[in-house]
Amino acid sequence: VLASSHWDFVELFLKRESTDDSLFYWRQAKAFYEAALNLPTESSPLTLYYCFLNAGKALLECKGQLYSKRHGVSGDSNAGNKNLKNEIISYKSSGIASALGRYFQDDVIEGNFSMWALLYNLAFVHRAFNLSYPTESIELFTPIKNLRFVLSDFQHYGWFVAETYKSYESKHTLNKLSGIGFRTDGQQEKFAIRFEKKFKWYHQGVKKDNNLKRLSNYQDKFRKHLAYIYGDHTLWYIKRTGVNNLINKHPVTIIFGLMHRLSELARYEPLTLNGHFKLRQNWLLTEFINGAADQFIDMIGCEITNSNIMRPSIRK
Repeated sequence: VLASSHWDFVELFLKRESTDDSLFYWRQAKAFYEAALNLPTESSPLTLYYCFLNAGKALLECKGQLYSKRHGVSGDSNAGNKNLKNEIISYKSSGIASALGRYFQDDVIEGNFSMWALLYNLAFVHRAFNLSYPTESIELFTPIKNLRFVLSDFQHYGWFVAETYKSYESKHTLNKLSGIGFRTDGQQEKFAIRFEKKFKWYHQGVKKDNNLKRLSNYQDKFRKHLAYIYGDHTLWYIKRTGVNNLINKHPVTIIFGLMHRLSELARYEPLTLNGHFKLRQNWLLTEFINGAADQFIDMIGCEITNSNIMRPSIRK
């Protein structure tokens, strides 16, 4: 869908397809988002978090998911130096955060994580993270392009395939991805990788009617390994496994928890938050706060409408 505004498109969708409650929460989310636009970076987490909270409720209401009205997440600071590793975010067993985690099929629902580790697991700030902590992090995300499903002309099956960029055409890339079921695809002309598992796809007969259901079930097997950055041109990545500080949570639940902790600091400990902006993590935090809303709202909006929402290209 090409839409100049996620907010307007999702609102029109909810007016037709969902409940008054989900529409109310979506409008609340928009109001908090617009309020955040007029606040400085150190203050905007207050309203951005309530934007995310209400957008999350809109999704859960739209999809008929049961949830506790509690936030489901809290934060605290460990003793020691002012460091993102000492900012701890705790995900609970119930509340909005856990309901979102179950909806997105997180491997881990509950647990305590540092703000440092959670930021490390987000694609849209990963470059800023690696430049902020060059000796403490390994690249998690391999960029890919031309994502597609391929169907066999002669047999009743298909598979997922994508191409890597030229600078990633190496055995090192394959070694990073083999642990999650990817390998080279010899049937493609360019350097491509495919998900080893296949799905059934019947070109004719009674079984043809369930093709899309089988495709959807197949996608669920590797969807958690894919990440994207929202923008004028969507950038796609495969997230590797087998490294330290890997957190198997969906970006929605990671962003939700991070913004909750930042909102706590902005509200109750503004001097502590200001101190973080005087250290080497200041650029990383700024990139997260400035980019989180577009990323979060795109993911929520796409889930609500079952559509890929992109801005129309405008050229002079």
